[in-house]
Amino acid sequence: MSLAARDALPPHLVGALASGRFDPSHLTGDLARALIRHRLAIATADLITTAASPEAPDAPATLVLRRRRAEVMRMMQVLAALRQTSHALSAAGLRHLVIKGPALAVQTTGHWQGRPATDIDLLIAPSDAAGAHDALTQAGFVRRDGGQAPPGPLYLWLQCELVYTGAPAVPLDLHWRMDATPGLCDLSFADLWARRSPVDIAGQAVHTLDPVDALLFTAVHGGKSGWNRWGMILDAHRQWTALDAPGRDRALRRAQSVGSVRPVRLMLGLLAETTCPPDDPGRFGIGGSWRRRARALLDRTAEARTPRQSIPAALSRALAAMRMAPGPLVAADGALRAGLRPVMMPQAYHTHLRTLLRRPET
Repeated sequence: MSLAARDALPPHLVGALASGRFDPSHLTGDLARALIRHRLAIATADLITTAASPEAPDAPATLVLRRRRAEVMRMMQVLAALRQTSHALSAAGLRHLVIKGPALAVQTTGHWQGRPATDIDLLIAPSDAAGAHDALTQAGFVRRDGGQAPPGPLYLWLQCELVYTGAPAVPLDLHWRMDATPGLCDLSFADLWARRSPVDIAGQAVHTLDPVDALLFTAVHGGKSGWNRWGMILDAHRQWTALDAPGRDRALRRAQSVGSVRPVRLMLGLLAETTCPPDDPGRFGIGGSWRRRARALLDRTAEARTPRQSIPAALSRALAAMRMAPGPLVAADGALRAGLRPVMMPQAYHTHLRTLLRRPET
C-alpha cells in the first residue's frame, strides 16, 4: 500500500461518516476520489448541504455530488428491475427475501438512496430454485451463463447463487444459500423467513433479513470479498450501532451457532480500527489479534483496487475465506466444493467466475 492511499482516506473517517461527524468542508480532491473508490460517495454527499456545495466542476464536493447523482440514477434502474423480479416470483407464489442493496439501505439509513446498489440480490429456498427459474424466464430473464435449464442438484450443491439478466439491464443474483460453503453461515431459509423484516422501498413492500441475520451476512459477504471497498465497513458500522445490547448479544450467539464467529470477529476488528475517535479500547469485545488482522487488511485495501481477474487470485480468496471457517470439517467442505467446480462444471464455473470478478460489490 502506498502511504498516499492511507493518507488520502484515514480509516477513522469511515467511522466519522457512520456517526455523522465527518466534516465535508475538509474535503480535498484526493479524499473525494478515495471516498468515491470506496463507495462512500452517497454517505459523504448526504452531509454536504446544498447551500455549501460549490459550483466549480472540479471542486472536491462537486466530484462527490456528481457521483451521488450517477449512483442514484443507477439505483432507479435497480428499483425498476426489483419490482419486475419480485412481481414475477410473488405471482408464482414463491417466497423470497431482498438482501443487500436497497433493502439494506432502508434498514440502515431509512431510505433507498442511503447506499449504492448496482444489482438485485434475492434469497429463496433451495427447493424453489426450479420454480424461480421458470417464473423469471417467463418474465423475460435469462441465465447469464447461457444455460437454459433450471439449476440442477449438482449446481445447487456447488454454488450458492445464479445470475440472471433481463430488462432493464440490471443483474439479478438469485441466492439459495448465504454462502457457497453452508457451514460458514448455516442459516436455513425457513429460519430466515420466520424472522424476516418488512421494508418499504419507494412504495414497494418487500421482505428482507432481520437486523441480526443481515449483520451476519454482511460479515460473511465482506470477508469473502476481502472488504476491499470500505463502504461495506460503513454498512457494518450502521448495522452494529442500530442494535441494542440484547441485539448484539443475540448476534454473537447466533454467529456462534451458525459458524460465523470468525467473520464476525474480523468485522468487529474493522469497526474498532475505523471508529471515530479511533481509540476506543474494549468497546467491541475482541482481542488484539483481531485488531491486528483488521489493521493489516485495511493496509491492503486502502487503495480500493479492483480484484485481480484470474483463477489463481480467485482461489487465493477462496482459501482466505476458508480460514474463516469454524473448524476443519467446514474448511474441508469448502475446499472440496471449490475444487470440484472447475472439474464438474467447467464452462458454467468459468462464466460464473468472470461474472463475479467483473461485478462491483453492493
